[in-house]
Amino acid sequence: MKKRAVFLILIFICAIPFISAAPVDELHIIYIGNSGITYQQMHRTVEKISFRNGFGGPRMVAHPLCRGGSSFGWHLGNIDAIKRLVGEKNCTAAVVSGSMTFIEDDARRLFTELQNIGLDVYFFQQAESRSQSREVQLSSDRKYRKLAGELGFKIVPLGTAVWDILTDVDPGYDFFAHDGSHASKKSAYLGACMIVSMLSGKPPAPPEPDYDFTFSGMSSAEEIYLRQTAIEYTF
Repeated sequence: MKKRAVFLILIFICAIPFISAAPVDELHIIYIGNSGITYQQMHRTVEKISFRNGFGGPRMVAHPLCRGGSSFGWHLGNIDAIKRLVGEKNCTAAVVSGSMTFIEDDARRLFTELQNIGLDVYFFQQAESRSQSREVQLSSDRKYRKLAGELGFKIVPLGTAVWDILTDVDPGYDFFAHDGSHASKKSAYLGACMIVSMLSGKPPAPPEPDYDFTFSGMSSAEEIYLRQTAIEYTF
C-alpha cells in the first residue's frame, strides 16, 4: 500500500510542470508578397527573434504565400488560396510586401479583401533599390500613408529607415544585396525586428549570449544598432 502511495506521489510530482505551465501564446502570420520578404528568409528571422528568451510577446509563426516579382494584382487573383491558408493556420495578421510602383486600385482592393477576412494588415514598406533615391521613396511613402489613413492598415517603415540612414548617417551602409535591389542580411534583420516590434507592441529581445554571428551578416555591435533603430521607428 505504501509503495503504491509513493508511486502515485512521484507521478503527481513529475506531472506538476505540465499542469502548471501556461500555454505559449502564438501569433500566426500570413506573409503575402514578393521576394522582398523571402530573399533573405525574413519571415523566418521574425520567428527566431520572437522565440528568444526574454521576449515578452507571442511566438510569431510564419505562413508565407509569396512569389518573386508578384504584384498586388496577382495576389488578388490568388485570394481564394489566401483565404484557405488563413483558415487552415488560424492566421490573424497579414504582412504584405509590394513594389514601390503604386497602383492604387489594386492596393486598395487587396488590403480591403484582407481586412474583410478579419486580418490585421501591415504593409511592409521595403527599400526598392540602391539605384533609387530618398525622394523616390518619400513619394511612394506618401501614397501608401494616404491609403493607410483611409483604410486603417499599418505600415512597417523599413524603407524610411534605410534611406534615412543612407542619407543622413552612412551612404555606404550595405542595406542591399549584391544585385543592388534585394535586401541584404542587415536590412532583412532590421525589417524583421520592426515586424516583431509592431505586431507585438514589445521591443525585440537581444540574442542569447552564445549566439553565433558567423553567418548573420553583421557584428554584435551592428545587431544592437539595427535592433535599436527598429525600436526607434516603431515605438
